[in-house]
Amino acid sequence: MRHLFFATTLILTQAYLFGNQNFVYNSLELALEHKSEVKHLDLSNQKLSQIPESITELTELEELNISGNQISFIPGSFANLQNLKVLILGDPLSVNGGNRFKRIPEVVFEITSLESLMLSRNQVQVVSKEIGKLKNLRTLYLNDNGIKRLPSSIGELKKLKALFISRNALVSLPHEISGLEQMESLDLKGNFLEGLPSSINDLPALKSLEIQNNQIKNLDLDLDRLCNLTSLILSDNPLKNINIKGSDQSLLSMLVLSNTPLKQLPAGISELKNLRVLDVSDNDLRSLDLELIEDLEKLLYLWVGGNQIPEEDLALIRKKCKRVSLKV
Repeated sequence: MRHLFFATTLILTQAYLFGNQNFVYNSLELALEHKSEVKHLDLSNQKLSQIPESITELTELEELNISGNQISFIPGSFANLQNLKVLILGDPLSVNGGNRFKRIPEVVFEITSLESLMLSRNQVQVVSKEIGKLKNLRTLYLNDNGIKRLPSSIGELKKLKALFISRNALVSLPHEISGLEQMESLDLKGNFLEGLPSSINDLPALKSLEIQNNQIKNLDLDLDRLCNLTSLILSDNPLKNINIKGSDQSLLSMLVLSNTPLKQLPAGISELKNLRVLDVSDNDLRSLDLELIEDLEKLLYLWVGGNQIPEEDLALIRKKCKRVSLKV
């Protein structure tokens, strides 16, 4: 459930990429025999150490998958592929789905038709400010690399809907991330973030925010501004202060706060009237307020295991809130 949005987004991307399998070419030789009609080319997992420059003859190409190879360089002639919409240089779902890129190839920034760029499971450490040139980009996969920072120009990707940059080396985010006004899914888990910029609240289209397994101690989120946020995962952070401001208009339906050393639930949580799933397991809670649980009128699932909540508190919740499935 916690990763449903990510999986759904990836499936939709792949469905778009290979919507009609009859038109996917897996052989470059065969594709070159039908240059004018080739739109989908899949050369993944073919033990390639370099990209054949003859690919650039496929000027109608819209989707190219070269993941799972040993490639570290893309020739400048790739700028001729101005119909290319989807480029997969690293498959986020395959352990061996990467290549050997240490940075996003410069020529990629010249392919301004790109709508989806996947560079998962490579060795990328630097994201050039030139990323801002990809004005049509809608999905960007940079997970499982060694990226330490994002350039401020990331905020120029006005059409970006999904950014996956989990399991990197990020220690901060640029304030300009607020420019991603169409962003719906932001996956930052498994980094070294110590906090989020206040501008994170200026993402009105955001639906899913994953920041688990970081080093975040203090967090302020305004759900009146994050008015479309439905899923928030904060687990495995050394949280000391967390302020979730919201109202009964908040759409948040899933909140995961497991394995954060919380001694009490965040202030304002009782205002989250659409909350259906709440996970506060493996914390340092010593009590659980029945009135708070009753205020969460739509709550269906509550995880509380790994705390020191008295059994009488749990028994009272079971008795008074029969709709809630209590997980201990």
